[in-house]
Amino acid sequence: MAAAERGQQSLRFTSLRPSCDCLTAAASKEVFALGEMGTVRVEFTVGGRSGRQEKYVTVTTDDPAEQPVSLLVVIEISEPMAMQPRQLPWEKGAWRFLW
Repeated sequence: MAAAERGQQSLRFTSLRPSCDCLTAAASKEVFALGEMGTVRVEFTVGGRSGRQEKYVTVTTDDPAEQPVSLLVVIEISEPMAMQPRQLPWEKGAWRFLW
């Protein structure tokens, strides 16, 4: 990402706000010189989530002329194991399933 692309001064990231507790975000630097490049590193905690996840990180700078920018984070989480049906009825001492 290019920081401080416009204007004549450096640009400071004042906040990186993830949209959920499952994300953390950190910039490679806090202050960028005019035309300097940098990165925003985002880490996602899977927890019990599966399927397509869409989350955001909102970046706010000290430039009063610029609105905060929302970065979209998309991840597809496959289930490590799936069983069909999810439950099997079983009686204690039975030698076969009840379906």
